[in-house]
This record gives sequence, C-alpha cells and structure tokens, in this order.
Amino acid sequence: MTDRADKSRERAIERGPEMPSILNEVSEWLDRAEQAREVAGQLTDPGARKAVLELAESFDRLARAAATPAVLRRRELAAKDRKRT
Repeated sequence: MTDRADKSRERAIERGPEMPSILNEVSEWLDRAEQAREVAGQLTDPGARKAVLELAESFDRLARAAATPAVLRRRELAAKDRKRT
C-alpha cells in the first residue's frame, strides 16, 4: 500500500495546487477501498477485519459523494471563482 500511496502523492505534487479532476478523485477513493479489502482478506483477527472492511465502505461512500451533482456544481463554481482572481 505504501508504494501506491507514494505514487499518488507524487502525482498530486506534480499537478500542483489545482484541484484534481473528479474522475481522478473518485478513482483514488475506489483504489483505497480495494486496497483496504485486500488487507482485510489477509487479517485473521475478526475485529480488525471488520474495522478495515468498514474503512473500505467509508472510502466507497467518499467516492460516491465526490461524484454527486451538488459537489460537482460546487467545484465548478469554485473553479470559476479562482479564474476570476
């Protein structure tokens, strides 16, 4: 997981302070959910497995939330404001 997280950070640094595209953000959250499920599959402790699976579900919810029309509209308006200043 560390290698993927490092690459993600490097991409964010290369992009600079701009907001990542919605597809990139959704993809990142879904990747994290997948990674968490992979880790959960390797855990033998039921409590730890449950906690990591709940984390994966949270990542899935964040991906869905990032793609909602209200969030998309808010980002569009913020981008317009940034261009004006």
